[in-house]
Amino acid sequence: MPRPRGRPPVNDLFPYAVMDPYGRIDVDMHNSYSFRHSLQGYFLHVVIIVSLVLGAAMFLVYYSALRSVSWELGGEYAKQLVLKERAEISNSLDREITLARKLADSRLLRAWAENEESQTLKAEALAELESYRRYFKDHVYFFIIHRSGHYYFNDAEGRHTGKELQYTLDPKASADSWYFSTIDKVKEYTLNVNYDKAIKDTKVWINVVMRDGDRVLGMAGTGLSFGSFMERFIQGKQEGVVPILVNQEGAIQAHPNASLVDLSSISKREEEKSTVFRLFPSSKDQTALRGALEELARGTETEQVKVLGMRDSTGKKICAIAYIPEIQWHSLILFDVHKVLGFSRFLPLLLVAGISLLLLASLILLSLRRIVLRPLGILTQFAKDYQQGKPAELSPHNRKDEIGVLTETVRSMVQTIREYTEKLEEKVKERTEALRELFDRMEEGVLSFGPDLVVEPEYSKECEGLFGMVVGGMPILRLIDPAGGDFSALFQQTLTAAFRTKDSYKQEVLLSLLPSDISVKGKILQMRVRPVGDRRMMMILKDVTYHKKLEEQITREQKILKFVVTALGNRSYFLDTIDAFEGFLTEGTEFSYNELYRYVHTFKGVLLQWYLVHTPQALHEVEESLSIRTQGKNPDQKIVLDPGSLLEALERDKKILTQYLGNRFFERMKTYILEPEDLEGLERLAEKVKSSPQVVKDLDLEEELSIIPKLRRVRIFDLFAVYPSQVMELATLRGKQIEPLHIEGENLRVNPEKYEPLALSFVHIFRNAVIHGIEGPEQRIGNGKPAKGKIEFTIERTSKGLLLRVRDDGQGIQWDEVRQKAVERGLISEEKADKVSEKELCAFLLNGEVSTRDEADLFSGRGIGLSAVHKEVIRLGGSMQVRTEKNRGTELTIEIPDSEIFV
Repeated sequence: MPRPRGRPPVNDLFPYAVMDPYGRIDVDMHNSYSFRHSLQGYFLHVVIIVSLVLGAAMFLVYYSALRSVSWELGGEYAKQLVLKERAEISNSLDREITLARKLADSRLLRAWAENEESQTLKAEALAELESYRRYFKDHVYFFIIHRSGHYYFNDAEGRHTGKELQYTLDPKASADSWYFSTIDKVKEYTLNVNYDKAIKDTKVWINVVMRDGDRVLGMAGTGLSFGSFMERFIQGKQEGVVPILVNQEGAIQAHPNASLVDLSSISKREEEKSTVFRLFPSSKDQTALRGALEELARGTETEQVKVLGMRDSTGKKICAIAYIPEIQWHSLILFDVHKVLGFSRFLPLLLVAGISLLLLASLILLSLRRIVLRPLGILTQFAKDYQQGKPAELSPHNRKDEIGVLTETVRSMVQTIREYTEKLEEKVKERTEALRELFDRMEEGVLSFGPDLVVEPEYSKECEGLFGMVVGGMPILRLIDPAGGDFSALFQQTLTAAFRTKDSYKQEVLLSLLPSDISVKGKILQMRVRPVGDRRMMMILKDVTYHKKLEEQITREQKILKFVVTALGNRSYFLDTIDAFEGFLTEGTEFSYNELYRYVHTFKGVLLQWYLVHTPQALHEVEESLSIRTQGKNPDQKIVLDPGSLLEALERDKKILTQYLGNRFFERMKTYILEPEDLEGLERLAEKVKSSPQVVKDLDLEEELSIIPKLRRVRIFDLFAVYPSQVMELATLRGKQIEPLHIEGENLRVNPEKYEPLALSFVHIFRNAVIHGIEGPEQRIGNGKPAKGKIEFTIERTSKGLLLRVRDDGQGIQWDEVRQKAVERGLISEEKADKVSEKELCAFLLNGEVSTRDEADLFSGRGIGLSAVHKEVIRLGGSMQVRTEKNRGTELTIEIPDSEIFV
């Protein structure tokens, strides 16, 4: 390659010099002089010694300051943490305590506690407890009646609804001692961590004692999940910070180590409790901690937080303590200074200081080298080279000092070098311009030739890989057509005419006549020929063998897809055709030449209509063979067809169908069932075919590709087939008479994955119709109806999609009951109840907010049925309407938009 204009061969002239992109010379001082005795070496030694001394002094100051400051910072940090912890716990528990106390003050609950035998009070009290359960954080309540010891409970899922009474407290049972200890020791309320045997769960219980003067009525409250409470309690705490909650006696109520939590503290003796004092071996630390807890609980100190230095089994800690008066607990933070504020925390600061010192030393050395050492080195090296007769070039200096003046004086000595360099650049420029276009596309085979059609010496190395030889000086015709056939003559004639013409448009037209692809030594090469100047042509070659074979593979797979789908769509006719063709091949009948030719030609046309891949080609070859053999022979001469090649081709086509449609495709059954694994293989083939949209369009495969997804569709009646028998069984169990249910309408084909959840949800519709809608035989006869009820279910296809309609002739929806339930649920006020429309009441039913039943039985739920159906309808983007008339029945209409359903 030619050297850049204006840049002399510096490395040839200066063995230790390097030229930068701006033409300036730099000198390798390590090679030109002994580094040890150079100015740069002396300055480097001084800077290193000074840096080491300053670094050692910085480290000593840092270490002494760290020890004195870390404990002070740690104490203040722990103090802020414990205050934050206290605020978070107070905020999270204050609402629950307030609600629990309000629940305990309920006059209804107190009245029931006095008269537990009243069923009316029981129903109202349980409803009151349920209403409070919705507002408790964990949706849990408990209620104890002291007189009987009965323990009532319900959880967040409402699993105990209807069976709220869990067990009866026993004063002699240790598991129930917490209750009796609480009413003896606690006047109003307390918090207790306890495992409840009935619900088999550990919770943080808020226990509010219900009293009438000095007389105990019972206890009410709620529970918070101990696991969730602990997770929130320790969430976000960094390593070295241990949060603890203790009660007034020091018993641990919350700790990251759950094994240290003291369950049922209130019912234990002092020596049985797991206290915070046991975490500290020193009796001095225990005494100090106990005193701090008592002082904070009395509230005599002005400080809200006490900070102590304690030592546990792992070392010295800072202990910050705060009192939470709302729950009469203490919040503690154990702060490990060494883990949180240890040496490693401040190590980045020390590293920054060290790096800064190193950068400062480097900056001093670099500045010194740039200002003094580098210019002196360049001038010294230049002087030595000049003495040896090796001219050089120096960049101009704007400095007015001695070095600048000396440099400007020397620069005039190297001006003559430019003249030699410019002459060399001019000689190379022409050659560089000629080769630039050729080497811009080095990843392709690029060569050029003149009117003699001989390849020039300059070409890309890819050409040798494409042709397998050195191509420089070779005739282009010998490279692209070694056999020298008609293609060579056409190529030579076209190129000769293109060289002769002066019209650029005519030249472009002539070159466009050349083939775009050529075959050379088993490779398919894409070829382009472009004019370069007046007397040269450039040929660009690219190996496209792989891409061509890939296109052929895709085309074959697309033909296979058309063959498979066509055979599957008309299976019976296809099998008849194959049977007839196999009979023709195997019966061994003698035919005349003309008869055999007609049979072969006819079968070729028929099988082409079925898009077989191999057999039509084999028939075509037989047809060509017969056409040649009949020449000069009697056309009525009898011969027997040799079916070998045709049977082999047919077997290959049958294997294709077996591969994608399974072995059972060729069995003579009225109905053919495509196995899922075969369908998956067909779907994979379709996906591969879709990767080439143009070929899909050329082979007219759009219809075939649209059929494959429909193969997974099922008849919609099959999705609902279970309900007619279920309706009759349920009616019999409920003592009702119903005419047989029939699914009417169009048995459409639908996507089962889309409609199965909706079909499953219809169990609620039919159960509601049987249980709530259809009356008993006596009631129906009394209302002037037939003894047997009637339920109708129709499915229709509309212009937009699917229409499902369920109608019964029962008693209809009792809107007065729905309105009353809405009032009881607090959805509407009693004053506005009469003004609420049936449409609004229907919305309550569809959203699951209201049910006409108070409790569930074996056959009916709790009013979530219609809401479950409604959710599925909304999921499908549809709509649901409910029309009802008293004593005439109810009709549900569901519309689902779907453009993919078909008969």
